Amino acid sequence: MKFTGKSIDIVLELAEYAAKKMKINAASGLKLFAGIKKYLDEINEKMFDGAGNVKECMDFCKYIFIQDGMDGVERLSLGKQPYRESYYIELNLVNQLVPNSWAILSFKAQGKTPARLKLLASWEEVGKCEISDGITKLNGIEEFENYYIWIEKTGKSYYLYKDAKEELSDNLAPVVMKENFTEMFMPFMVNIIFQHDKLEEFGLPWADLPLKP
Repeated sequence: MKFTGKSIDIVLELAEYAAKKMKINAASGLKLFAGIKKYLDEINEKMFDGAGNVKECMDFCKYIFIQDGMDGVERLSLGKQPYRESYYIELNLVNQLVPNSWAILSFKAQGKTPARLKLLASWEEVGKCEISDGITKLNGIEEFENYYIWIEKTGKSYYLYKDAKEELSDNLAPVVMKENFTEMFMPFMVNIIFQHDKLEEFGLPWADLPLKP
């Protein structure tokens, strides 16, 4: 489909609304694209009499996030992101949780339970924290310039800022105390391990991580 200047302008305006909602989702401990399609449908009808292409806007927002992460979302929210031709991207590839602080917990193998890493994630603005089910293969962590993507066997994934806070919030203490972990890796330590290619320090093998369809 060929988009005219006017239709592109509407897509960019819709994308600005979408990105602001995505930032709220991220801060609230919700998946990044949770409710975005429905929200855009409502905005499109109310503000543009249905003239906007919501599918194109969704594809554009997903494409910018794939390319530039949360920096791209910030530009979209400020109306500073030029239009780029995009393509269809599966929602599960971009629908991450975005904690503002995090750490990795290491667990040794016990009996039939293999060694694993679990993610400790926190959203301080809403007082939410959680510990993930964990990964047993190192390719469950993918490194990018300013962040990591952590993806579990179930397909649940997290967007982890490399420069996240090094201090964990008080509400995490009782959660952490229940876990029989052997070591905790804060973001700074994780960055050093990746920078120096010392992934063996995590104590996990590198192998394919099968994902549920």
